[in-house]
Amino acid sequence: MFNKLDFWVFGQIINWMYPEYHRPKYEIQK
Repeated sequence: MFNKLDFWVFGQIINWMYPEYHRPKYEIQK
């Protein structure tokens, strides 16, 4: 089970990783 702090840290990681991972694919597809 997640503590609120763990959930916040996970959210920060997703917010950091998501654009880096998906933006190149999105640009290539368009």
